[in-house]
Amino acid sequence: LTAATDVFAGYLLFDALIANTDRNHENWAVVVPPEGDAWLAPSYDHATSLGFQEPTSRKAQWLAGDALQVGRWVERGRSSHFERKPHLVDLAAGAMQRVPRAVSRHWRQRLTSLTESAVSATIDAVPAGLLSQADRTFAFQIVRLNRERLLRACWAD
Repeated sequence: LTAATDVFAGYLLFDALIANTDRNHENWAVVVPPEGDAWLAPSYDHATSLGFQEPTSRKAQWLAGDALQVGRWVERGRSSHFERKPHLVDLAAGAMQRVPRAVSRHWRQRLTSLTESAVSATIDAVPAGLLSQADRTFAFQIVRLNRERLLRACWAD
C-alpha cells in the first residue's frame, strides 16, 4: 500500500469488522518524521469497539436469546462522524469501491485470511479478570458476523 487513502480504507474496513463507531478527526494521525516521508499512523482508540460500551448482563441476555439478536446489534453500527451517519459496513464498502482494484484485493485477502481460530485466540489472550465469558463470546460474534457482512458488501462477486 502506497497511499494514505489505501491505508485509511483499511481503517474503515477494520472499524466495521470490530464495530468501532468512533472514527473521528481525532482518532487518526499522520506521522511526520524530521526527515523522510510522512505516513498514516497505525490505527488507535478503539474504545467503542466489540460491544465494550454494552453492559455484560445485556450481552449475556442477547447471547442466551435467539441467534438473531447479536446480528441485529451489529447491523445497528453507524458512524456518527461521517455525513448522513452511514452504517459501518456501507462506509467500508464505499471505501473499497474508491481505492484501486489492487488495494481492494489486498484488503479482501487480509479479511478472508482472518480465521475464526485467530479471532478466538486473540480474544482468549485477554487476561481472565478483564473479560467475562459473555464479553468474549459477544466480541467473537461481532467479528464473525461483521466479517461475513463485509465480504458480501464489499466484494459481492
